[in-house]
Amino acid sequence: MKSFKAILVAILFASAIFAPAAAVEVKSDPRVELCSLVFYLAGAREYSMCRIPAYLKKVNSWFAEFKEHEIVPFTQQLRREHSVSYDAVMKAAILIRSVDRIEPLLNLDEILPAYEERWQKGKLLKFYSLLADFAQKSRFVQFYDENTALFEAAEESARGLLARHNLQSWFDKSFPGTNADFILVPAYINGPSCYGPGLQVEDRNYSYCILGVSQVDDNGMPVFAESVLQTIFHEFCHSHTNPLSDKYFSELEKSCDKMFDLAEDELSRQAYATSRILLYESLVRACTGAFIKETLPAADYEAFINKQEKLGFYWIEPLTMQICELRQREISLETGFPEIIALLNGYAGNSAANVAEIRQKWETEFNKIIKNSPRIIESSVKNGETGVSEQLATFTIRFDRPMLKQWSVIDTPDMPDITGKAGFDQSMTTFSLPIKLEAAKNYTIQLNSTDFYGFRDSNKNPLIPTTISFRTREP
Repeated sequence: MKSFKAILVAILFASAIFAPAAAVEVKSDPRVELCSLVFYLAGAREYSMCRIPAYLKKVNSWFAEFKEHEIVPFTQQLRREHSVSYDAVMKAAILIRSVDRIEPLLNLDEILPAYEERWQKGKLLKFYSLLADFAQKSRFVQFYDENTALFEAAEESARGLLARHNLQSWFDKSFPGTNADFILVPAYINGPSCYGPGLQVEDRNYSYCILGVSQVDDNGMPVFAESVLQTIFHEFCHSHTNPLSDKYFSELEKSCDKMFDLAEDELSRQAYATSRILLYESLVRACTGAFIKETLPAADYEAFINKQEKLGFYWIEPLTMQICELRQREISLETGFPEIIALLNGYAGNSAANVAEIRQKWETEFNKIIKNSPRIIESSVKNGETGVSEQLATFTIRFDRPMLKQWSVIDTPDMPDITGKAGFDQSMTTFSLPIKLEAAKNYTIQLNSTDFYGFRDSNKNPLIPTTISFRTREP
């Protein structure tokens, strides 16, 4: 994000949104929830993966009559014609003064397009105007206030996780002088989608982690597991590393183009469509890897590197080690960036061979998985099946052997709503997943992935990633 200055009245600095704090501030934000809600109503897939069944039911009930509000087709137009989606939505959210006063905090003429090129001034102002009307007519504030118990549970869980780790000290060493305030915002509609926007206001930087809730406890309340720490670090890091990526992109553009061409299939599946985004994601992931290597068990670091390579970031380990070396020498990322440039340009010069070597490694491993994988011998729904009854309330699969008491159903945009607790029967061969379906709709249930092998047999052999796509019957 480019630097910009803004003059704000004193009362703004007294608000919870920008209250300076030594530790990470955890605070649910109605601006974030409101913008997420509107994009959910507009059918945006990245805002349609809520994993809190009781909350989603309330959302659908309360806002059902407002699906035809003018903001819904306008939002669809923004996505279709201007690619306003993913983090661009959250960037608009944190620019709102308050849900009671939906207008930009900052002078748009000064910050656009540098802050977010997908938002044009006129379109953003119209979005805010329609958003204010929607919020007033739908009584959004009342809805939000009625769900404070849910929000407080999420905040408490996040604070407990953060209390066990000191993220700021890592940033202070690699990004000295940024004077950043860290704000973690649980996002309840977003499901697994998370974002890391940032704002600079006069001499202060505000680093956000918009953290989607993807897990609930037995009482249906949001919880954040220890594994979420890596995501939190990743999102906070974006507002520190993206400006460096922008500053030095011209020196890396040709190399990033080469690397993108080699990994385009993997990156495109993650909605990473340009070589600049490749640099954003490479740098933030390498910093995350350095954080994991320094603070978490060695097995976590190995798993992280393996996952990133499978996602198409084949250069992640040398880049991570370069950042670790800079930190050992007490050199900031900005000061040491010429060394990062040299490393990536050197990698790109031999990128085809480098990538081929890693791909061969994972192909060999995957062939072993295929050979030993448990098999699904029975399923309540078959892949490619049509005319499935929307009354089907439980998805079941039966394996050819006993399994471990663990599983992984991967979040996808077309995943059915999960309505209860999943698990195995006593024989550990039949797995059941309570779901809710609608008529005339496409669904996908993804069992395991190249990153998550939860389904394993009693000998720890993983199920090969399995996709079951189907369509419910017409009404």
